[in-house]
Amino acid sequence: TRSEPLFKLGATDMTDEFASVAYHYSLEGGILDGSDKADAIWVMGAGNVSIRYSSIKNTVVGIHVKADENGNGPTADVHTVNIVGSGTVDSYGVVLDTNDNTLTNMRIAAVQTGVMLKSGGNFLRNIHPLFIFGYEYGEGDFIDYSKSVAFHDYNSTNWYDYCYSDQMATAFRLSKGSKAIFLNCFAMWYSKRDNKEVGFECDGDFNGSILNAKIHFRGDVENTAFLTQPEGCGGEGIIENPVVNDDLIADKTYKKYVTGKIIRA
Repeated sequence: TRSEPLFKLGATDMTDEFASVAYHYSLEGGILDGSDKADAIWVMGAGNVSIRYSSIKNTVVGIHVKADENGNGPTADVHTVNIVGSGTVDSYGVVLDTNDNTLTNMRIAAVQTGVMLKSGGNFLRNIHPLFIFGYEYGEGDFIDYSKSVAFHDYNSTNWYDYCYSDQMATAFRLSKGSKAIFLNCFAMWYSKRDNKEVGFECDGDFNGSILNAKIHFRGDVENTAFLTQPEGCGGEGIIENPVVNDDLIADKTYKKYVTGKIIRA
């Protein structure tokens, strides 16, 4: 059941003993299968946790770095871990509740949301969420493509380097005025689906920094946008040297934030 994950990593004592060997925990290798019912790994309590070279499949939440009621918790370094979710609307690849986590070299599939960041100071490099259409079919609460998101950022101090959204309806969603920094990020769509292809979606003012991003649209979808935000919103964000097929974009909001050249994809 979802009341407990397959693994819990971390100490129960919240005292910061970073210099102590006992403060560090790790999981390396192995295949974790949640049978479409259980979460795979909760990182919780205290400690500096390393998760490496593992395969996680059929889990509702792949990795959840959890904070306590005071917002405190461990940090995680996740490297070369592949996650296949449960293919349902409540499925997530990674959820980060605490600060200062590092995610590198990951592929995430069959989830509604690839990575959700509720905290700051996190660094993501070469993270690749991709949508799998087969998980939409059948009876039950399967993934809602129109609400699929590769990365959902609720904080202002996260960094992304070559993070890649593959066919998710929204590649990057910024909430609460996030000032996240995106370097060399990429989004593409290879199949028409539900009339939505959005690179960056803001729920308010746009205050992020998007540098050298490539957003590549199909061309046969009406709801296309490099950047969207509610009517009347502004912000101090910047989009520098975007690579995009501008002639296929329906929503041209992004142009008011562009510096440098718009390079045709």
